[in-house]
Amino acid sequence: MKLITKNLLSIPEQIAEIIKENIIAGNLKLGERLPSENELAEQLGVSRTTLREALDILESQQIIYRKQGKQGGSFITKHTTDDVVKYLLNYLALSVGLNSISLENIYEMRMIIEVKGCGLAALRRTEEDLVAMEKALLPLKEFHSPYHFHHNDIIFHKALAQATHNELMIIYMGLFAKYQEVIAFNTGVSKEMHRKLVKNLQDIFQAIKDQNQAKAEELMVDHINCFRVMPKGVCT
Repeated sequence: MKLITKNLLSIPEQIAEIIKENIIAGNLKLGERLPSENELAEQLGVSRTTLREALDILESQQIIYRKQGKQGGSFITKHTTDDVVKYLLNYLALSVGLNSISLENIYEMRMIIEVKGCGLAALRRTEEDLVAMEKALLPLKEFHSPYHFHHNDIIFHKALAQATHNELMIIYMGLFAKYQEVIAFNTGVSKEMHRKLVKNLQDIFQAIKDQNQAKAEELMVDHINCFRVMPKGVCT
């Protein structure tokens, strides 16, 4: 394996950056085991102590993980989209809690990403995507509790995101839907609001099924606006 290197390799942070650059360049693959510490230290021209400090940095950033035993070593972490969403959700929740990101900021981004994502889903959805979305709608027909509604609403949004067939859309739509779940659980939903939201989701599904991009986007705007006014108990 040939590694991309830099001329100056004096501190662990620089070594960590070099390894990350090699992952981005494709010289190191996700899920792959790194060379042994001896090999890697020799290739990078540093001591094993310096290398271990660099690996500690990468492990703290969840870029690598370590396993013990005969089949052990340092491995490049292969994150799923759910892993990325969880990581970003923690950042988002902390930022909102610290008032560096406002709820209005979140609604603005939902309008940008989810509305266009809904339109993309209308263009790209497969029969399998439609089955997943329709299945997610079934439990929503009856109002059992706010938790039941919000839980299944998120399942529908995840299925909708998958229908875009765009990994970044899936990540960011999943992130905003998940954070909306946190907010909504603390707000609740009335039976009247439930009826209007479910009708809205059914209409979104039909627009996606019909591959009506403009209508799907218009309906998603309505859906997000419903959540925006949910604390007031009004959704028109």
